[in-house]
Amino acid sequence: MNTLIKFFFLSILISGFSFADQEIIVNDDSPILMRLGSENFQVLKESLDANEINQVVASENVKFRNLTKGELKSANNYWLKTKLISQISKDRSINITFPNPYFYRDLKLYALDNLGNLTELGSNRFFSKNTISFQNPYENSREQLQSQFAKIDLKANSTLELFIFFKTDSRFHSPNFNLFIEDSDFYQEHGRLSLYVQGILLGALFSLVIFGWYSVFKNRQATELTYGIWILFGFFSIFIFYVHGGSRFSEFFQSYNDEETLFFTFMSASEFLTYFFAYGQAIFYVIFSRTFLEHKKYFPKIYIFSNIYICTYFLHFLMSTFVEEPPIPSTVYFLPLALLTFTILVLTYWTAIKRLRAGMQAAKFFLIALTPYLIFRTMFFSGILGYENPLSLLPDEGLYYFIKDRNSSLSFAVVFEAIIMALAVVARTRYLQDELAINLKKQNELAENQNKILEATVAERTQELSKKHEELNKEHQIVTESINYAQIIQNGQLPRDHRVEGRFKSFYSFWEPRDKIGGDLWWVSTTRVKGEFALAIADCTGHGVPGAMLALLVSSSLEQIYSTDNKTSTLEAIKSLDYLTRVGLNQDNPDAQSNDGCDAAIIKIEPQKKKLYFTGAKLDLFKLSKNKTTKYSANRISLGYKEPLDEEPIETVIDYHEGDTFVVVTDGLTDQIGEKERKSYGYKRIENILNTNSKADAKEIGEKLKNDFLNWQGNEKRRDDVTFIAFTL
Repeated sequence: MNTLIKFFFLSILISGFSFADQEIIVNDDSPILMRLGSENFQVLKESLDANEINQVVASENVKFRNLTKGELKSANNYWLKTKLISQISKDRSINITFPNPYFYRDLKLYALDNLGNLTELGSNRFFSKNTISFQNPYENSREQLQSQFAKIDLKANSTLELFIFFKTDSRFHSPNFNLFIEDSDFYQEHGRLSLYVQGILLGALFSLVIFGWYSVFKNRQATELTYGIWILFGFFSIFIFYVHGGSRFSEFFQSYNDEETLFFTFMSASEFLTYFFAYGQAIFYVIFSRTFLEHKKYFPKIYIFSNIYICTYFLHFLMSTFVEEPPIPSTVYFLPLALLTFTILVLTYWTAIKRLRAGMQAAKFFLIALTPYLIFRTMFFSGILGYENPLSLLPDEGLYYFIKDRNSSLSFAVVFEAIIMALAVVARTRYLQDELAINLKKQNELAENQNKILEATVAERTQELSKKHEELNKEHQIVTESINYAQIIQNGQLPRDHRVEGRFKSFYSFWEPRDKIGGDLWWVSTTRVKGEFALAIADCTGHGVPGAMLALLVSSSLEQIYSTDNKTSTLEAIKSLDYLTRVGLNQDNPDAQSNDGCDAAIIKIEPQKKKLYFTGAKLDLFKLSKNKTTKYSANRISLGYKEPLDEEPIETVIDYHEGDTFVVVTDGLTDQIGEKERKSYGYKRIENILNTNSKADAKEIGEKLKNDFLNWQGNEKRRDDVTFIAFTL
């Protein structure tokens, strides 16, 4: 406090004798840092270019007038001058520094001594013409530390006129002009201090960068990711800031007065990166904040507003880096950004309070960290808009001199914010872990209770199932015994040997249901050694028990048809079988629930006439005679279904010779899928076997067909009942 009071009295005393109009008196009692404002300069009435310095200095026609406060306008060229009157007892080295390098472009600084010597001190933003190597406060002594700004020797009892040319930036603009005249010894001492301070800040941020990205890879959460990105932008943003003595980042470039621009913008690499990281730091801070406080979930309207903020900042960055002279005043250019920034930070502060009251303890760290960031961020924008920095009232000594710089104070705020937010991230992670642990504990307790209930239920159900299982076993045994007995009955329904003996030269039958019983059958009319007789083969709907019941009905119907007269034609037999099956299933009734039937082939043989009569319903007849296989196609009808036959069946009369062989198969054989070849067995394979074994009798052909079929099926599941008969006359 005593230091601050002394500073105010010293400032009042200095203002009384140091500055007189546009002449600045420098004596042995002058302060080590003199701030020159608009009132200390004269402005050229005419508009001359930067390269017309000789005309500005020498011509009597060039007139200067006093520069008034707030007079400077954006996107204009200006020549300013001021005079230093040296009353010092010995020569003194001074630095000429520029506090707001963003506000001006095309800077030129010239010095004219009392002997008429004109010296160009520097150009561009740094006022320095020399390349400066990287500075390390540990390796460079105080005398070796250099400023990135202009340096000149002020002679004892002399005068020195300073001429400054610049063009005000249309984006970053201050209506007032400021310049510092700084004692070189003072700079060297504080330059060393500033390197230490900025090094400490950058070191702290670099540690937080490592912490942030370690948390990203370890926890893989959105909050850690946004924090890691923000802190990375913050690190480079502070690294690039113009602070005491210039920009540390610029020391990595070859020359500070390098005016070459990037190919995609009008800026140099250093300037573009300054904008990139400064805007990026502001954008990702808001992204991190809203992720941390879960705005999207709890404050959707503020989340939408933050999107507007982010888009505005991004568009502002594009305009600042790609539009050299925006056609709007500087205040209008930056005012929306300043208002948006202040609003979003205040809203974020409010949401943090709400989240803290809702039980999010980590939000208190956010509140602590956001307070200085909000203050210094507001001060930063107020300086851009042309308002005086309140920290400028601090004395020009010690750490105060470093803090009073707007960029330096913002650096402190970012570092302080980053440290506290690192604690907040840790606290939030621990908070989430605790919540997860509580939830897991509750889930474990719930799971244990559920397990107990489940175990009791399982025991109860097991006992019930055990009883059910016993009952089902008994029922299954009854069903199995019934099916086994049904198999005996169905086998008994097949023709006996005496019905076949004496009627054929050779006979072969293959009957194999898919299950123990099925819907296929073959049938031969009653015994008569001499005279005509009939035989049939049928494939009833379904298989298993339903198919077997239907097969029994069809077999009984055939017996009924031929019980009195073997001379019944196959055509009449087919019609009768259709009728008897329909009536037997009560399917002639409109209210019938079933709709079943069969495919069939009925054959009548007259041995004396050597004639064979054939009528088929979807079951074809093959004849093998004199090395030739002939296929007689059946009618495309089915028997016994609700709908009566829609076409008249046709009876085919076939002459045969002794030794001719005939074959009939059901579709269970032709439709079977093979194990190796995933397709149906088909009729073509049957014809190939018949042609290959043209001289064989029915038994040989039947065995060949059976073996070929079983090899084809392999381990593939049987899909239907399979039946075929072969007979040689």
